[in-house]
Amino acid sequence: MIHEALSYDQLRERLTPDKVGLLGCLSPRRIGVLSFVTFLEHRHYKPGTPASQELIVAILKFQGMVFALVAFPRYRFPQALWLANQLGLRVADGVPTVASATGITHFPLQLPNLFTLENVPGHFAYKNSDALLKSAFDFEDEAIERETNAGRPQAVTR
Repeated sequence: MIHEALSYDQLRERLTPDKVGLLGCLSPRRIGVLSFVTFLEHRHYKPGTPASQELIVAILKFQGMVFALVAFPRYRFPQALWLANQLGLRVADGVPTVASATGITHFPLQLPNLFTLENVPGHFAYKNSDALLKSAFDFEDEAIERETNAGRPQAVTR
């Protein structure tokens, strides 16, 4: 994984046509996005392996929101699509756009190989239930904790 701060211009240069980029909202939190980024990295681009060098992860701010951008070789796009589907996400054409009283603001990166992660139609996230979302976030946090600690020695409790 690329572990450096990248500007929008640097990201634009690295998102070459042989790569695919996916944007997902971390704040406000979209259920499934954080687990998607974590599982993609730990299952397909394991930290410390040569494959990890193929993955770019960037945290970006836009209009008061925080997004994760993951980019990887295009030939690995089917793996990402499968994972997104398993997590109740779909890949939507285009990038985030905010309409406000002052006009329309588009995400600073607009590329033909950059897409946005959304929850699938009919997903429980659209039911506007705070209790349901809290339970889902708790479950997601536990799954991420298990994923990131997999293979690590566990403390023995007595």
